[in-house]
Amino acid sequence: MIEYVDVLPISIWGRLSVHPFGVLVVVGCFAGYVVGRWFAGRMDLDLTVFTRLFFWILLPTFFCSYWFSAIFYYPAQFFSAPLRYTFQFSSMSSYGGFFGGALGAIVFLYATKSTRKWEYIDALIAGIAAAWFFGRLGCTIVHDHPGKRTDFFLAVNFPDGPRHDLGFYEWLFTIFINIVLLLFWNKRLCSPGMTIGIVCACYGPARFVLDFLRIDDKRYSGLTPAQYASIVLTAFGVWLLVTRGNRRNPVVGKSSRRSVCVDAETPV
Repeated sequence: MIEYVDVLPISIWGRLSVHPFGVLVVVGCFAGYVVGRWFAGRMDLDLTVFTRLFFWILLPTFFCSYWFSAIFYYPAQFFSAPLRYTFQFSSMSSYGGFFGGALGAIVFLYATKSTRKWEYIDALIAGIAAAWFFGRLGCTIVHDHPGKRTDFFLAVNFPDGPRHDLGFYEWLFTIFINIVLLLFWNKRLCSPGMTIGIVCACYGPARFVLDFLRIDDKRYSGLTPAQYASIVLTAFGVWLLVTRGNRRNPVVGKSSRRSVCVDAETPV
């Protein structure tokens, strides 16, 4: 069993304080940019375009993260005073952030008429996976996702007794998914669309199962909003792996020793 450690905010001046979760979110954004840029470089993508894409998705990611949580998890409070709750950011949803970031990326790539959309999205999702590691580490140290009581060996000994800590479980998952992505890239299994397909096909089922351990989440016909989103995400991931997996084979570029991917057809 894991001991409960409460990491408190650090007071700076008066009411101004530094919250550990907020610090890790900032660190995660920076790490996500660095890792995503590295993946983009491995694919010989335009790094200026990737930088613009990364910062373009930040606002829709954060806003949709909150709106998804407010609308589907706290509908009564939100719809009773939507203007009041629109900019409070009191609760955020990883799925809302994922869908918001995806929407922002699609708008940007189509607006810029990029011919390598899937590669930019793959580099972006690789960066998001790295950022996700720090985000869920923040959830772990503030214990904001307590689950059902249990004697499981990975349970956290909350003040009211041992419980599943779902933020901690998802943090462990982020370690797994980042290792998987690195292994795929080291073996040059980098067909366009594969990276995001792997992440979606892995996370969807894992999140669907973990949400049964949640205790306070709003449910619709027995399932949480995240579980319905998990079904959609899993189906999308499997579709990508099936349809994009054989589009092209990775080769080593002639002008560089880096592993790059060369299209066998017109990029989509």
